[in-house]
Amino acid sequence: MAFLLDPWSAERPQLGSEDSGDAEEQGAEVELLEALRAKPAEPIPAGFGDLYVVDGSRRLEARLLEERPDGLHFAGLGQFGVGAVRLGGEGKPAAELTGLRTERRLLLSGELSSWQEREFCLPAGPGGSGACTYLALPGAENQPEGASQKLQAEMLQAEMELAERLAEQSPGALILLDGPLRGQASQRRVLGYVKSQRTQYLRGAQAALLSELQPGERTPLMRLHYRYQASRLSWYVRLASPRPYQDPRSGLIRLEAFAPETGELAGWVRELASYGGTLLGKLASRPHQDQRAPQNLLPTGALERAIARRMGDARLIYRRIQRRLFQEAAS
Repeated sequence: MAFLLDPWSAERPQLGSEDSGDAEEQGAEVELLEALRAKPAEPIPAGFGDLYVVDGSRRLEARLLEERPDGLHFAGLGQFGVGAVRLGGEGKPAAELTGLRTERRLLLSGELSSWQEREFCLPAGPGGSGACTYLALPGAENQPEGASQKLQAEMLQAEMELAERLAEQSPGALILLDGPLRGQASQRRVLGYVKSQRTQYLRGAQAALLSELQPGERTPLMRLHYRYQASRLSWYVRLASPRPYQDPRSGLIRLEAFAPETGELAGWVRELASYGGTLLGKLASRPHQDQRAPQNLLPTGALERAIARRMGDARLIYRRIQRRLFQEAAS
């Protein structure tokens, strides 16, 4: 009996999760747009402009139970942050953070009633820690993971809004959004960067190509037709070769862009696909830098650390939440 290792942590798998499945199960029909063979990476063109890497992080800071007339309901206190790293072209700073912000939410199930709190406040704490306010956000499912899922959805929406705003402000820049695209179709230069392979878009003989890719090479472009979402153009890229004891799909990422409504292939997508392996290879992390290497890009890791600093120490915040609830119960 032989085993292969998923190099990411057991809590955050690279190759599968509870929502894993085939493209058909996700409502997608796959149409190959090129011959089924590996495509080598080309050099980055001279004069390549700005690149923005957009990402977010979330943290559920406390799970709560809310007392209501009809019984206890699940709730939570959470925080999320979004931002971008701008990698400048010629004559500009090598890298800088932009658009960084954090938000706190009081996550409630169902609709917000007139008698419910609109915010949850933590007074200033010892040691100079400032006051914190969690704004009420209704609509979570009344189940144990409802608050966490609602916080995730809020963060993903904020990421997409930031990506669209940066694309509008910098029309010539490339926006790399960590994760799949969401929302309404847009023809701006926004590219979804999917690190984990949870849905299989290439199957059977087609899927064998994924294991054969060399670093920098990509699969053919494909169009993903969804039942209830906008169509996308997508392709896989290998960032690094897996080690002998790892799953042969390790080191793969998938890129996607909204497909034009006319059915044509956006010119910037074809151009980017030609040199994307070279560009992303320069940004890929190494195992000694990140456990999610090589897929968790260096700018993404830097952004995650910046957001974590902005959020503050989770243990101290949890103690302040405990203190606030203890004082209410004792009064």
